[in-house]
Amino acid sequence: RKFLKEETIITFSDLVMDKNIPKKIIKSKKNFTLAIDTSKILNGTMKIKVKNKELLAIGKSVKNNADGNFIGAAKIKKSKIKQFRTYLSKIVLSKKKDYYTEVFNYLIAKKNTINFIDVKNSFWAEVDDHHDLKKLNKKMQSANIYKSIT
Repeated sequence: RKFLKEETIITFSDLVMDKNIPKKIIKSKKNFTLAIDTSKILNGTMKIKVKNKELLAIGKSVKNNADGNFIGAAKIKKSKIKQFRTYLSKIVLSKKKDYYTEVFNYLIAKKNTINFIDVKNSFWAEVDDHHDLKKLNKKMQSANIYKSIT
């Protein structure tokens, strides 16, 4: 939390993504911008609920009627860092097992608009285990995938 002082991009450490996804996130002028994928709903990932270009909910608890997945990359503008840190501190003190993404649910409850970019046409993958790594290595044999992430 102490490092969150300037405009910040947070990514899951197991995320491999098309190099254009961070560029799109950086270009966003919105206070909060998350990268989502509405083309699929994967098991074991952060699901999202959206409406009218706004995030309504995020997390593993969004099971029924999910609209897609949070891929694991988000940007917080400098003007909202203090507010983000405040809610992050509350989560850490009360529910140490929650992901930082739970902050976005708090922000939504407080009437903040959480925006997103839909990356449904871009490559991204989580590498949680050896099986995922094998799948990624196989996909990277495609010249298009390899070029998109390097």
